[in-house]
Amino acid sequence: MEKNYAFGAKLIALWSGLIVFGIFILMIYPILQTPKSKEIPFVCANQFTSTSYGKEAQKGKVLFIENCTQCHAKNMKDKLTGPALADWRIYFRNEKEVVKFINNPKMYKKSNKNKPLKDLLREFEPSECTPFPTLTEEDVVSIFKYVDAVYR
Repeated sequence: MEKNYAFGAKLIALWSGLIVFGIFILMIYPILQTPKSKEIPFVCANQFTSTSYGKEAQKGKVLFIENCTQCHAKNMKDKLTGPALADWRIYFRNEKEVVKFINNPKMYKKSNKNKPLKDLLREFEPSECTPFPTLTEEDVVSIFKYVDAVYR
């Protein structure tokens, strides 16, 4: 008779353990399915293949990481040491203006009457954009193709 009780107790313990384990799995499953961060991640290179940005944006991602992430937020919407890049079209008419600015920010600020940009940069004083004279027009356009691809 004692054997039957022992067997029944083991069976109850086994089923109880399975039920607890099942409940645990059901509780953590939704957590595993949700993204870990609300921040926009760096866009993977293979995500560009279906967009109009293509290889330029892939190159722009590398250039952005190498040159811009020290001062500008990865999600393009937040301000860090430098302004958010997502709204760059508000401050520049076209990519050629951006190239002039990035190659020599001091000279651009002196020679240009771009009031929205001057007001924006005044926000970040005494910090100033680092000049990148080695970046070509193609490089800068690639960076901003990447910015547009991430932000939009």
